[in-house]
Amino acid sequence: TSLGHEVAVDHYLAPGSGPHPAIVLLHGSGGLHLFFGQGIQAYAQALAGSGYDAFVVHYYDGTDTFIADDDEERKKFFDWVHIVSDAVSWIEKQPTVRPRQISVLGHSLGAYLAVGVAAADRRIAAAVILSGGLDPVLLDSIKRTPPMLIIHVDRDEVVPISAELGVARLLFKRRLPSTLRA
Repeated sequence: TSLGHEVAVDHYLAPGSGPHPAIVLLHGSGGLHLFFGQGIQAYAQALAGSGYDAFVVHYYDGTDTFIADDDEERKKFFDWVHIVSDAVSWIEKQPTVRPRQISVLGHSLGAYLAVGVAAADRRIAAAVILSGGLDPVLLDSIKRTPPMLIIHVDRDEVVPISAELGVARLLFKRRLPSTLRA
């Protein structure tokens, strides 16, 4: 439960009894409906098969969102960061999870949220950012982050590579651990 709403979390179990490191996966603005969630779910299955407990957080559930546009993303960004942080509180209590080894992986809007969650929640051990960036409202507030892997393709038609370069520049300038792959 977060912000007074039930929030679904899909749990993809790693083989073996565990406990395992965990990865929280965050979808893009299309949500998890129809074909939009297939990529995140495929990542979750692959990560579970590689020994991680993977958790797909339906963070839109906490704000009654179906698909988000730019205005809704700006209005609900911090609510979604809060929801993901609440999900981390639930995830760290799962018996198959190593509570000090919870990372976050986000794609597109989920990548922007992953940066926000990683900067705000000290429990996050690492972050992977796929085709995302840094919400400008966070620019002055980021003082620490866990290690980040930033991945972007040069032909992204939605999120320009400059968005992720901005994250990389900020992390480099503040001497925060990161790696950029384009």
